Amino acid sequence: MNIGFFTDTYVPQINGVVTSISILTQALEGLGHRVYIVAPAIPGYRDPRPGIFRVPSIRFVFQPEHRVASPVSLNILRRTAGLGLDVLHAHTPFGLGILAFQVARARHLPLVQTYHTLFPEYVHYVLGGRVITPGMAQRASAFACNRSDVVVAPSEKIKKLLLGYGVKRPIRVIHNGLDVERFQDQPRGLLRSRFGLAEAEEILLTVGRLGKEKNLEFLIRAFGQVAPSRPAARLVIVGDGPERNRLVALAAGLGLAQRVLFPGYVAPGEMPQVYADADLFVFASTTEVHPMVLLEALASGLPIVAVRDPAVASAVVPGENGLLIGQGDDDYAQAILKLLADEPLRRAMGQASRELSRRFSSTTQAEKLAGLYQEMIAATRPP
Repeated sequence: MNIGFFTDTYVPQINGVVTSISILTQALEGLGHRVYIVAPAIPGYRDPRPGIFRVPSIRFVFQPEHRVASPVSLNILRRTAGLGLDVLHAHTPFGLGILAFQVARARHLPLVQTYHTLFPEYVHYVLGGRVITPGMAQRASAFACNRSDVVVAPSEKIKKLLLGYGVKRPIRVIHNGLDVERFQDQPRGLLRSRFGLAEAEEILLTVGRLGKEKNLEFLIRAFGQVAPSRPAARLVIVGDGPERNRLVALAAGLGLAQRVLFPGYVAPGEMPQVYADADLFVFASTTEVHPMVLLEALASGLPIVAVRDPAVASAVVPGENGLLIGQGDDDYAQAILKLLADEPLRRAMGQASRELSRRFSSTTQAEKLAGLYQEMIAATRPP
């Protein structure tokens, strides 16, 4: 099949949606399909591979690391005409998702849409949520999903939420996929050498955008209760974002300036070695769809302590590969201390994580998605 992906975020940007799209593209092409990608133009960036079409874009005023591309492009309509596309897949309900809808209707092609982001949880980035409310974001999400032929939800949590928003189109749950082998048998030492940490020091790792919705303040405060009992423990928060300065100040205010480390963004090629250095993966966000970083932690063989949320239920089996804890600093800190004090349990949970990660193989998820594409193509072609 010839497949057209439309996305508002793509390389060289670094986030979970970009990671998911990149992995899915590779897996689909590994199955013999051809994937074309329409994404915002990034000034000064040149794509290393063919088949990527860039739409002029500007910085998003409220989140400068993101770009906003025009949802109308006669150039894309013309350039996609000769590609022999069989199906379009929008990875955004807005921006270039609107353009995908236009191309789909102009070419009489099926349109699939994945709902990657819980937009109602992000309205605070636009004038503090005073102009666009969560309810408005829900209605806009439902409207966008209902113009598609089928919606892909990366987790059961998202399917239930979309139904509650008012989505009437069929919803299929297809999890994000991962190149599992890439995160296994990696050399250790990258993080430790970068920060001068000894082998005996314990690394609690979390990865993600430094945004308010990621609940990192909770994680730092919980670590503040861990730190006195585990003087060798370090909390490493990989990523960047608008909350960085506030989180650094919070750590300093709690006397943890030397114990909470902020490496910033790490190149995707180095991330498997980052996970290899960790002793424990900690996760506090409750605004996720199906977090890629949890899948990476699984494949890296890490035990996990996460805040209880439906989006993480498929990746963390309590008592087997990790612990799911409520939103209480004390309980979360005690869960971390329990695992740090029991190395055999950590090893057993790490092995269980590695075994569980096979369920999310990118090839398996790409095969499910390709089957959905074929269903939609068969349903829209004339007999």
